[in-house]
Amino acid sequence: MDIELFNKYKKLGRGNWGKDLTMWKMMYLGFLNRYRDEEFTPVLDLLLNIFLDLPKARKEGKLVIMHPFNYGPELFHAMNLAPLMQELFSVGLAPLHLNEPYIDFTNKIGYGDNPTICNAQRPLIGSFMQGVSPIPDLLFFLSTPCNSLAMTYQVFYIY
Repeated sequence: MDIELFNKYKKLGRGNWGKDLTMWKMMYLGFLNRYRDEEFTPVLDLLLNIFLDLPKARKEGKLVIMHPFNYGPELFHAMNLAPLMQELFSVGLAPLHLNEPYIDFTNKIGYGDNPTICNAQRPLIGSFMQGVSPIPDLLFFLSTPCNSLAMTYQVFYIY
């Protein structure tokens, strides 16, 4: 990506995103820096803008709704909600090696022995319990194709 574009996205990422979006911002900056010397693609543009949409939505007073990967966000956009795909956060930590401490924490507190929870959900549980994951206003889940989504959202309900 050329330096002008990099600086544009770096500037867009400045400021206080809110306490619960600290890790979200760290991921944004991590992806921006990781792909700094790569060709700028529409996929990277989409990814960076998804990261930027969440703090913008909060500033505009929109409710944030967390949803699983197997449900598209179109209906949420139509309802003027800010969609946050759960796996974008929990799986998105992996390329930056930020997921490992949360998987370990989740395993330590007993969720590691639960065969119904996969590694796509473990980082979310651990990061949520340690206060570093985005906090949605609303939760939406489907139990298909896996039951681990239901278990994950039970943690949000309890805490």
